[in-house]
Amino acid sequence: MTAGNISLDNFRSTCRLRVGETDLTGFISKQNVANFLGIPFAKVAARFRTARRIDLEDLHGDVDATRYGPRCPQKVDTIHPIMCNVFEKLSTEQRTDEDTCLHLNVYAPLEGTVKSNAEKIPVFVWIHGGGFNNGDNTTEFDGNHLVQRSMELGKPIIIVTFNYRLNLFGFSASLELIEEAKSLGETPVMNQGLNDQRLGLQWVQSSIQYFGGDASNVTLGGESAGAASVLYQIRGGQPLFRQALIQSTPRLRLGTLKESQAAFDKLVRSAASQRMHRALKSSQLYGQCPQRESSSYLMAQFQHRWKIQPAEWCPQVVLGCTKDEAALFFMNMTHSNEGQIVDFLRSIVPDAPVATIFPGGKPTLQALIEWMTNDVFTHPTLELAAKVIENGPKLFLYTIDLVDPFPGPLHGYAWHSFGVPLTFYQPPGRVYPRFQVTQEKMSASYINFFYGLEPWEPYRAAGRQMSWNGERTGVVNVKPSIVEDSGDNEILSIPQPPTGSPENRVTNQHDLFGDHFNDTKIYSSTGKMASNPPQGSMGKTVLVSLAVMCGSFTFGIESGTIAGFQAMEPWLKDYGYYDASLGAWNIHTNIQTAVGGVVLGGAVLGSIVSGPLGSRFGRRPGLFAIGVSAILGAIFQIVYPSLGLLLLGRVMQGVAIGLASNFVTVYQSEVAPTQYRGIMISLYQLGINIGGLIGTCINEGTHSMTTRWSYRIPLLTSLFFPTLLIIVTIFLPESPRWFLSVGRTDEAFKSIQRLRGKEYPLSQVQSDIDDIAQHIALERELEASSSYLDLFKGTDKRRTGIVVGVLLFQVLSGITFINSYGTYFFQVSGISNVFVVTVIASVCQLSGLLVMYPTMRFMGRRAILLWGAAAEAVCLFTIAIVDVAAPGSNAAAKCLVAFTCLFGFFFTWSWGAVGWVVASEASSTTLRSKTQSVGTAASWAMTVVISVVVPYLINPTAANLGGKVGFIFGGLTIIAFIWAYFYLPETGGRSLEELDELFLDRIPARRFKSYKSSGLEHFANHTASAVIGDKKGILIVQHEDKEYPV
Repeated sequence: MTAGNISLDNFRSTCRLRVGETDLTGFISKQNVANFLGIPFAKVAARFRTARRIDLEDLHGDVDATRYGPRCPQKVDTIHPIMCNVFEKLSTEQRTDEDTCLHLNVYAPLEGTVKSNAEKIPVFVWIHGGGFNNGDNTTEFDGNHLVQRSMELGKPIIIVTFNYRLNLFGFSASLELIEEAKSLGETPVMNQGLNDQRLGLQWVQSSIQYFGGDASNVTLGGESAGAASVLYQIRGGQPLFRQALIQSTPRLRLGTLKESQAAFDKLVRSAASQRMHRALKSSQLYGQCPQRESSSYLMAQFQHRWKIQPAEWCPQVVLGCTKDEAALFFMNMTHSNEGQIVDFLRSIVPDAPVATIFPGGKPTLQALIEWMTNDVFTHPTLELAAKVIENGPKLFLYTIDLVDPFPGPLHGYAWHSFGVPLTFYQPPGRVYPRFQVTQEKMSASYINFFYGLEPWEPYRAAGRQMSWNGERTGVVNVKPSIVEDSGDNEILSIPQPPTGSPENRVTNQHDLFGDHFNDTKIYSSTGKMASNPPQGSMGKTVLVSLAVMCGSFTFGIESGTIAGFQAMEPWLKDYGYYDASLGAWNIHTNIQTAVGGVVLGGAVLGSIVSGPLGSRFGRRPGLFAIGVSAILGAIFQIVYPSLGLLLLGRVMQGVAIGLASNFVTVYQSEVAPTQYRGIMISLYQLGINIGGLIGTCINEGTHSMTTRWSYRIPLLTSLFFPTLLIIVTIFLPESPRWFLSVGRTDEAFKSIQRLRGKEYPLSQVQSDIDDIAQHIALERELEASSSYLDLFKGTDKRRTGIVVGVLLFQVLSGITFINSYGTYFFQVSGISNVFVVTVIASVCQLSGLLVMYPTMRFMGRRAILLWGAAAEAVCLFTIAIVDVAAPGSNAAAKCLVAFTCLFGFFFTWSWGAVGWVVASEASSTTLRSKTQSVGTAASWAMTVVISVVVPYLINPTAANLGGKVGFIFGGLTIIAFIWAYFYLPETGGRSLEELDELFLDRIPARRFKSYKSSGLEHFANHTASAVIGDKKGILIVQHEDKEYPV
């Protein structure tokens, strides 16, 4: 049986529960516990809207409760996997869905669910942690083992775990959302995530009786952000539980309405318009929204002091933390030196007392962990205890001194979240006796607590707490180090805006749970904002990108040299024939076609194998493979003048080209910081052009030789760059993105450190890790949610046409003909010094590429492609007309040279480079990789056609068109101009999200540049859309057979 995406191995048999008109199907586990999973307890009307509770009797019909439901969309948690030893299973791969993530799981003794007259038993409700950004209610909180333990002790309990909306989905608020709620007759709620928790607790009050639970005896527990949630629920004032279990709570502060408004405005701007934040898929929106900075996973929104109001209806509270809470968040710093530790500390707490934190002046990781644990967890817990012992609930304090016994990075630490597997009686750790003893004693104490008994001696004024530590477990004295409250910050207080301010439009501040969680700032433990972390040196990254340019040099040199070989007499003697009619050596058209065609076949093969090779083994093996393939290809052509070896060598060089076109650009893009990524990727095309120039220059130096060394020397020199690539790859770090894609987080961390250098802050390294991991998760979700058929539906059909069109016309311009057969074409056209001319043509192409960079900024993509097509057409038609008017003349030869060089300049300035930019920008976010693959496949296919046809057009033994071939390619270029004028939009100066809007609105290509993006009002009145109804107060707009709640 599976539960969502998670495999379960404890299924024993099916069980059913009938409530009114609802038939709930669950299963009985091997622990003899009834499991009812994924029960919806609330329904989300629309993104950012208040959910509506669904009681059990409201469901009706058959309800499958045998599987975990989806989690709220969230960024990838790179810390979570290192906890895996102490849990049976992790839920990091659970699917996401913001609309149906509000569900809960019930684990109950079988007797209570089948006997309606059985005595009602206590209920333990759990709220998961994750910094309000990550987590779900699934396998880490599997209640089977603790419920089984309670039955063994003769005090059975029921466990309920529920989900709530996270991050921007659960903690976004703004004046616009408040006004929307009022207009729909709802009470504005600033913290939907906390309100979701409240709805779950209300569900327990109304429905837990059907499972044998006592709604009047509910204990609410949570860890980390879940523990902070328990405190907020106490602050919320509704008596939905009787006592609380608060584990490892940091001093989380929820931001004010003003702060949340700023974050919401950022979100709207990043989503291009107000409508887009609801029209886009959750994965798209989450990938584009402003994320919480993460200089440390832990260091966000911490306050200086807790304050809690006593609640008479919650008379007992268990409160505590682990000995080494902060260890979990600093595992990537295991190999850091003293300077890096101090830099990291100052990046998150600028005014940290370094001398106090590191006694003796020697910064160590252990000292940092101890200070952060005390400052963020231990001291606030003791301060809270001191404040409530007189007027608050009866408090039971604890500390977990037992350390992780498993080998691994957390070995020897009582880390943050270590209390969860102990609390839920997870079995893996019981192979260690001290772990098992601690679990048995802790579970017995907590179960007594759930029954309203004292679990151990209360804290009181004597300051006693429980120390969980195997056989040494027992109550010990506490000597709290309480710092007087400076009053700098308050948590759980209600913000009081000035009278008449916009914030006063919220009528029920109490119902908003006080402050609102702000997603955009970092606070040190003293409440002050940390400065932006300094950027490390990018010198290493630049050197790495330049080093892998050897792959594109290999591509360019191959293209430059083979074109010249076909004009070298020794090469023609080895592979061609003597043409008496010409009085010179020539080559058969079919051999000429094969020489060019097999390279393309090899390139296709290289492109195909690069996918599985790169996914399984990484990017560095791909770079090695480029070098090996290129070396073998050159050697096969050098050793013996055999047509078979020539073609085999050309195939191997084609494989190298196919591998290079994938691995070089991928590696450069993955190692470069975001702000330098475009420049680094452009080095690939630059390398090809420089390599081509090098190849033609070498040919110019050897073509006059009368022996085979005329072409063997260029082949020998072509060995230099692939050999250099192999050598430098030995010392290159693997791509951090690949490491993360295969779950090797620690190695990804070290890779970024190597790439960025010692000056790069460790906090920023962790931030990079988080961002990359999130992008990987987003890409996987987008890939899984789309198909190739989607490319030809709705507005994506237009976008696919643009991508395929621009890449096809790029090839149809005739550049393949110039690059692959240029030298031979010049020779059969009667031009002397053909190798010098080829060098000049290569220089012109390189110049066009260099000119492209500045001109694209002020001319735009569309204008450059239009002017480029026009200029190319003029060049090609001039060549053709002069060849007709004065064939074989000196004037025709000079014209051919001049306009071929100009054609090369205009091509690389326009379609050669800008075409790829447009192809990338025109693709929709969800279909980008699929659109690119279709466009690239079309480009390769057309390249094969051109390579096969051109020899028959220019060879004297075939069509022998000579310069008149310009009529063919010139005509195709005119078609490209017409197509671009009517069909190609200006994609420059727009975010990808704005482009999404313009394509959705079907804006004509010529109006893209001047069109202004519209907002929510325009979408609601869209001429291409139709308002199809008002579903329970939500305006539903239909657009292209899809429904969007506005």
